Amino acid sequence: MDSVYTDPIWKLSRCREFENELLGCLKRAIGDKKIYYELVDTVKENYRSFDLVITDNVISDLQYLKLWPEYWGSFSYDPTYQNNIPTRLFNCFINRTCPVRQSWFYQLIRRNLIHQGSVSFLLDYRKKLAPPGVDIENKLELYQWVFNQGCEIFAVEHESMKDQIPFRNFSGELDQVICDSRISLVIETYFDRNDVIAFSEKIFRALQLPRPFLLYCAAGAVECLRDNGFEVYDDIVDHSYDNELNPIQRQVKILDELEKAKNIVYNNEVLDDFESRAQKNRVLLGKLRNEFPKKLENIIDVIENYTDK
Repeated sequence: MDSVYTDPIWKLSRCREFENELLGCLKRAIGDKKIYYELVDTVKENYRSFDLVITDNVISDLQYLKLWPEYWGSFSYDPTYQNNIPTRLFNCFINRTCPVRQSWFYQLIRRNLIHQGSVSFLLDYRKKLAPPGVDIENKLELYQWVFNQGCEIFAVEHESMKDQIPFRNFSGELDQVICDSRISLVIETYFDRNDVIAFSEKIFRALQLPRPFLLYCAAGAVECLRDNGFEVYDDIVDHSYDNELNPIQRQVKILDELEKAKNIVYNNEVLDDFESRAQKNRVLLGKLRNEFPKKLENIIDVIENYTDK
């Protein structure tokens, strides 16, 4: 099994099983009807050609059957951790690679942040997307190939770390690693489209742990979480980067805010405050999980009564 699926949120929430069961349920109900459905992954470019769309993606300019926010409850879990004064500035877990993800690794090096945080950059790559002639299991070869796809401005950073990849400078369960950080830098799975917002376990893990976060996702993602009742630490973090449509400028603004996290002062009162905020988010996700069966029942009813146009 892919090591990423052994992290506590996967084991305790059983979100992957929840997703697979829901996909099976939708597939059986839809049959041969022309209905588009997508979970967790972003909707494909052809989704607008369907008269009926079902997804947990947040789409602002389309009428569709929304699985959110109730589906987000599938990531509800009770994490185990020690809520102590953090010793690291931040955490950032990068499993896959692509030019954008690799640029984050380079930027952390360029800003002399890489060793101030708990960082992983594991250079996984989807086999179905493997470029011809590139051995994606050879991490150094993959690292070099991605560098050549538009990361050349990071030549110094690239050379300085090529003997240390795949990179990981921490050990232990991710939940505890997060709690040993002043702030979490969450790089969501999908961040390169502003027409849809797709959330994964990455942000919902951060929301359920007692630490503020910075989120690199589609523009408006933090606003969406806030509007749906989640605590996003607005008094601790300046989330104005969330309004930036240009992904490169959004990255720069997030990095600037990350450096400011050095000024977050932790004491027992702050630890208790952040714990209550995390608990609020856990309660909300638990509530959404309990409400999902009714949401699904209504969606199945629409599917069964739907006639292709």
